[in-house]
Amino acid sequence: MKLLSNSFFLGIIALMPATLAAGTIGPDCGTCQGGVYDLSYSVISSAGGVDTLNLFLTVDTTAYTGGGLFINAVAPKIASSLISFSLLSAPESLSAGSTWNTVSGGLNANGCSGAGSGFLCTGSTSLGASTANSLNTWSWQVQIATGSLMGAEDESS
Repeated sequence: MKLLSNSFFLGIIALMPATLAAGTIGPDCGTCQGGVYDLSYSVISSAGGVDTLNLFLTVDTTAYTGGGLFINAVAPKIASSLISFSLLSAPESLSAGSTWNTVSGGLNANGCSGAGSGFLCTGSTSLGASTANSLNTWSWQVQIATGSLMGAEDESS
C-alpha cells in the first residue's frame, strides 16, 4: 500500500499513513531522486474518542541523487485535524545551537508554514539533518479523534 502521492521533494515532505506496518515510497517515484521514505505508526491507546499514536518517519538517503545537503523540515499528516502532538525524537541538527521545533501546519519554501490543518511540521532552526547520513528518523506522539486516521491508499493532500 502506498503512503502518499509522488508530489513532494527532499526537504519538504507531506505524508499519509496507510497501515500499522511501515509503508514505503521510493526510490523510483517521480520526485524521490533515489530517496526512500518510510512512514509507520503504532497505536498507544484508544479511549474516550481519542487515539494516541506514535508516528515514525524515516528518510533513507543512501541512494539519493538530488543536490540537497540537508532535510530542514518534514510535515506528516495522518488525520484532517490533530488534538495534540509532541516531538519524541529527531536527527541531530548539524550546526551548533540548532534545534528542532514542531508546530501545527504544513510546509512552504521557507520550512514550516504554520498553515493547513492536520499537519504537524518539524523544522530545524538552522541546518537540519544531513543527507550524508544514510538514515534520518523523526518520531512524534500524536492524538487524533478515533476513526479519523487517514488510512486509505493515496489519501494525501
